[in-house]
Amino acid sequence: MVQHESALRAYLAAVYPTSRFEGAEVPYSAARSVFRSLELFYNTSTLGPALHSLLQDASIELVRPPEFHCLDGFYESSLLQRDPAQHYYARLLPCNRKDCFRRQFAAYAPCSTPPWIEVTHLAQWGRKRTVSKLGWRDFFDVGPAMLWFVHTPGSGIWYKTGSSLCAPGKTALVAQLLAQWLAAPAEHRSVELTAAIARRARVAASDVELRGLLARLRATSNGSLSCNQARLPDCFRGHILKDTWDPEIITLGRELKYDSLFMRASLLSQATESWRPGHRGVLPELVDLRPRSARASNAVDAPQEEAAAARIARQIVSSGELLTIRDPLAVNDEPTAHGCDFADGLMPTMRLGCRGHPSWEVRGVPRRQYTCFRRNTRRHRRQLAEDTAQG
Repeated sequence: MVQHESALRAYLAAVYPTSRFEGAEVPYSAARSVFRSLELFYNTSTLGPALHSLLQDASIELVRPPEFHCLDGFYESSLLQRDPAQHYYARLLPCNRKDCFRRQFAAYAPCSTPPWIEVTHLAQWGRKRTVSKLGWRDFFDVGPAMLWFVHTPGSGIWYKTGSSLCAPGKTALVAQLLAQWLAAPAEHRSVELTAAIARRARVAASDVELRGLLARLRATSNGSLSCNQARLPDCFRGHILKDTWDPEIITLGRELKYDSLFMRASLLSQATESWRPGHRGVLPELVDLRPRSARASNAVDAPQEEAAAARIARQIVSSGELLTIRDPLAVNDEPTAHGCDFADGLMPTMRLGCRGHPSWEVRGVPRRQYTCFRRNTRRHRRQLAEDTAQG
C-alpha cells in the first residue's frame, strides 16, 4: 500500500511539477481523487512502469485495441486515453444517433468555462503524420483562429481561457453568440458581420430574419429539429454545423469581446454514419480568439506567413501566460506556476509539449484517437474476429 501510494504521488508530481503531491500536506485521498479524474496518461519510460497498476487499482478503462476501434488510429504506446464514457462523458454516453443531441443539450446546457483548463493541441489538427518539414504554419491551425485545443484532463498543460463562452456544441454556441449579438443595439452591430451571418444562413440581413434563425438554431441545438427541418444550411448528416460556420463564429466571438469559446461536448461528424451505443465520437473543443492568424497579416507568401507564425509562437512562449504548468489543487496560484516552453529550439513540434515536462517526451506522437467505438455491435464483433484471424 505504501509503495502504491508513493507511485501515485510520484506520477502526479511528474505531470504537475509545481504541485505538492509528494509531500504529506496533500492527503492521499486528495491525490487519489485527482488521479481518478484524469483522461490522459503518460506511459513514458519513466512513468510507465508503475502506471498500469495504478490504472487497474483505480478501475480506469482505456481506449485501446482490441476492445476499441478508432477511425483515426490509436496513440502510440507512450500515451493512454481513458474511455470517455466512464467519466468525462458519463452523462452523455452511450447515446444513439438523434438521442445524442437531446442528451448533449440536457447534460451540458448551461455550462461554464473554468479560468484555467488542461489542453492538448496537434499540428494541423492531427492530419499531418510526420514531423519532417513541419513549420509553424503547420503547428497553428488554418482559418481565422490559430489555436484550437482539446480539453484533456491529465495533460498537465493549462490554458488561460480569459473571458469565455461555453456551449454544449457548435449549434448551441452559434445560437448563444447570435442571441448576444441581437441583444446589442442595432447601431453597435457591424453591418458587414450582420451581412456575413445572413449569407451563411441564407436569410435576409434583417432583425426579423435573424431572430427567426436564432429560434431554429435553438431548436436544432436541443435535438428538437434536424438542420433540414430547421432550414439550416451547411450541416453534416442533418444535425451538425459544418466548419464553414467557423469564420462567423470566430468573428462573433471577437466582436463580443470573448477570449475563447468552449464547446463542451462536440459531436464529431466522422462518427455519424456509424453511431452505435459504443461510439465515442465526442470532443471538448476550445478555440482561442486572441492571436490573429498569420494569414490575416501583411504576409503575401508562404515564407512571410511562416515568419509571422514563428513570431506569434515566440510571443506566446515569452509571455508565459497563455500556456502554463500549474498545480491542479491550486490553479490560481500564480507564484508557483510557470510558462510552457513549447518550441523545440525554434522548430515546432507535432504535439504540444513543454520542455522539462512529460508532454515533451510525446511531442512527436501524431495520432488524434478522437473518433472511437467500443466493439460491442455485431459488425464490430465480426470485424474483431476478422482482425484476429488475420493477425
